[in-house]
Amino acid sequence: HTRCREVSWARRCVQETAFKLDRDILELPKAGRSQKKIRCEQFSHNREKMPLSFKDNTPKEELVLEHVLFWQSQFATTYNQDRQLLLAPKNEAGVLKFICTTIRPTKLPYKHLYNWDACSKFLANYLEYEELEFPDQLPTVIPAPSNVLTWQTADCFDFSILLCSLLIGNGYDAFVVYGKAPREITTRDESMLPCPVIELPKQPEDDQEEIKPLEKESNNTIPLEELKMKPEEPKASSFEEGLRKKMEEEQKTRERIEREITDDEPEYEKADPQKDKRFHCWVLIKRGKRDIKENFFIEATTGRKYAIKDSPYTTIDCIFNHRNFWINMQPALPIEKVGIDEFDIKEDSEKEWEYVMIPSVHKKLRELPDNSGDVEIIEEDETRDDILDMPTPWSPKLYLKKDSPEDLYYSAQKTIFFLKSKLDIFAPYSQKEDGLVARVTIYRDYKRQIIQEIRSMFDHRADKLILRIRYPYEFKTIEEYAPGKKVGAEEESHLKRLVEIDGRLRQLYYYPHRNKDGLIYREEQIYRKT
Repeated sequence: HTRCREVSWARRCVQETAFKLDRDILELPKAGRSQKKIRCEQFSHNREKMPLSFKDNTPKEELVLEHVLFWQSQFATTYNQDRQLLLAPKNEAGVLKFICTTIRPTKLPYKHLYNWDACSKFLANYLEYEELEFPDQLPTVIPAPSNVLTWQTADCFDFSILLCSLLIGNGYDAFVVYGKAPREITTRDESMLPCPVIELPKQPEDDQEEIKPLEKESNNTIPLEELKMKPEEPKASSFEEGLRKKMEEEQKTRERIEREITDDEPEYEKADPQKDKRFHCWVLIKRGKRDIKENFFIEATTGRKYAIKDSPYTTIDCIFNHRNFWINMQPALPIEKVGIDEFDIKEDSEKEWEYVMIPSVHKKLRELPDNSGDVEIIEEDETRDDILDMPTPWSPKLYLKKDSPEDLYYSAQKTIFFLKSKLDIFAPYSQKEDGLVARVTIYRDYKRQIIQEIRSMFDHRADKLILRIRYPYEFKTIEEYAPGKKVGAEEESHLKRLVEIDGRLRQLYYYPHRNKDGLIYREEQIYRKT
């Protein structure tokens, strides 16, 4: 009996251990997908040092939150109960916050982050992207933009809210947009898009003139070699000549087939089970401020600009900024048919949009006096005592570490794959030996196996080298130099361009301000002449 009890006890222990292992295994994927929740839980553990705005709401925030939740229930009753709205998600501490108060307009004290293109590229490289936990559902937690900068990891909603905060602080009329997007956008897959840095900067017109060798002076005398009788060429059989050419062509064809990749085609992608259901978030910049002439989208995760009519997004559900929240009443419409210019305009005659807060600043369209048919947007302040205005943002002030603009990338190095190309980006001063900041590798095939060209871009070099292009199969190298003086050298470096073919040719182009001897071009044919 004692032996039986020991066996049953051991069997029960094994079953309990197996049950715990199964439970842990089932929880592992969920924990792996929801790294955002793990970061928020770790931040909320130390509630004593947490700012008060994270833990509690002010009386004004409570009043606005009560209005927002009541409005959401009325919208669900009147229009659609199944429609998902991101009006009041929880923050890191589990407190409900109105989404508009999460945007914190901030202007960072860095000149190179003042324009929208540089600012969006900075965030795309500075933050690490992670997908939504459930692609067909809105996020349940929206952290403060200040924590997103600290964690350097964000999903599309965190990306867009942070970018919108910086753009509004820089003076742009920016908005956060969320809706549906295809899989390649939500997964940040740029493998079928062209590389944005492949095109080289154009050279000045005088630099593109080819330097021709000096022509010899004409002479009427007939050289002695032309007066001599030429020996007759040996006669050959035309049949043998044709057979020899045919064999050479067959040999070249066999060699070409051995070198080439016959199955060069893009990889096959399976059908997306979440098609037309994937939520995504991006940024809209409207015309009017900062000399913006037309509306356009910015993909916050990559920094790419898209025109409204050529955008890859499928539909628009809602738009919001730090002032209000607008809901598209026709979310099934294509984006090119959605009235982007009308959602924040007072005269919305077709009622395509619903707003949550009564706006205190109204926008109107006014025709220009030049009879051109163009319109401009003007703002009118309407101060009323019965209007519930927006509370101040609850997120702390955004700031970067002092050395962050120099360390622009998540791990000082980043690799992105594009269509038949690969881009390697390096943080400035991280490659101290050669000053390399970017390298583009261009391939001939989709599988990126045969290298066609390698372009290396440099900065902060003493010899002023800014670009090096290598053609591996041609043994050719081209180097471009910026004008300036060598650091620590007695004489200026006038070299402008260097073209070199290993063991055969070297061409040197100089800037025209080379006053010492006036040399602008030098060609060296290796082992032959200069």
